[in-house]
Amino acid sequence: MRQKAFLIAFLAGVQAWAIAPHQVDDFQNGTTQGWAGGDTLANVTGGQGGATDRYLRATSRGGAGPGSRLGIQNALQWTGNYTAAGVVAVRADVRNPSTADLALRVLLFGPGGEFTSTVPVALPAGGNWQSITFSLSPSALTFVGFGMGNLQTTLGGVTRIIIRHQTGAPDGSGGGGTPIVATLWIDDITAVPAPAPKIDVTPPDLPFGDVQVGSQGSLSFTIRNTGEADLHISSVALASGTSTDFAITSGSGAGTLTPGDERIVQVSYTPGGAGPDTGSVAVASDDPARPTLNVPLSGNGVQAPGAPFRRAEANQDNALDIGDAVRILGFFFLQDPLDCEAAADVNDDGQYDIADPIRLLDYLFAGGAQPPPPFEACGLDPTADTLTCVEFAPCP
Repeated sequence: MRQKAFLIAFLAGVQAWAIAPHQVDDFQNGTTQGWAGGDTLANVTGGQGGATDRYLRATSRGGAGPGSRLGIQNALQWTGNYTAAGVVAVRADVRNPSTADLALRVLLFGPGGEFTSTVPVALPAGGNWQSITFSLSPSALTFVGFGMGNLQTTLGGVTRIIIRHQTGAPDGSGGGGTPIVATLWIDDITAVPAPAPKIDVTPPDLPFGDVQVGSQGSLSFTIRNTGEADLHISSVALASGTSTDFAITSGSGAGTLTPGDERIVQVSYTPGGAGPDTGSVAVASDDPARPTLNVPLSGNGVQAPGAPFRRAEANQDNALDIGDAVRILGFFFLQDPLDCEAAADVNDDGQYDIADPIRLLDYLFAGGAQPPPPFEACGLDPTADTLTCVEFAPCP
């Protein structure tokens, strides 16, 4: 029962504080933010950021007993499951104003045992501020006792962390570090996550605006990898439900972007009719935060401006007769160009073919329905299509 109670209490303590990636102790609140240790430990001003920048100043007096060793420890916000949080290193800004060189190590406590830096970070005496990093990888840490020697178990439930001066072979808490008369300035202690890709897209959307029916607009966006690891793009494709008037003309498909690299994706919009069109380009990648990024597409097809005309009067002689049917046949079979293609589209289906002269002859000689407007009076084509009307002489 006592062991069970201890385990419950231990787990509750671990869960009460949770290490988080990118967390930073910058000490700007004027406290030690849960850090303790050394002979003295104070939150002071005048750090690397200027007169108002705060940092911790830790001292040790050497010799033996309490305060003889230089180090700081935290058993609050730096505890928890480092593996689940994705924290793979601890970074800090430090300065050694002492006359003696320092050898800094990180020491982790947890259910799998104590682990410390195999190789210390050298911090020369009298140096300037510098950034140092303690890797938490298996190759960078050594088991130094008090447990089963399982690093993953410790990283899954860290109960305490120490940053200290310790020379010689890696040693655990039993050794207590190396006595020294020294001072350590430390700031911006940061939980470093594993390098990860990060996708960024500019511009965030592609608004084509008004594009004439039958014409083509073209816009592009740029995919960038602003992360610290390779970005693997599995696809760049039109999302489901996107209008077929949009097309990706370049930059589609799978590929890899190294950190800082980019790719340009070109998209075209060719409206087949009047009215709005929407959709998006879906970019699928291994960005852990945004595995699928959608770039919205929008456009509006508008009828190309043209001259007013009267439908079916293909030869523009101001009379509707068999001569118009002959003119349409010449246009269809002999490619004899017309100044007003729309007038030859007798059935108003958006194209000219054999059905148009047949429709006209049916109207003229068989009592068929009259062609769609504009027919008896001059006017613009009310139907969106790709046929043009540059000039129609009978209409003003």
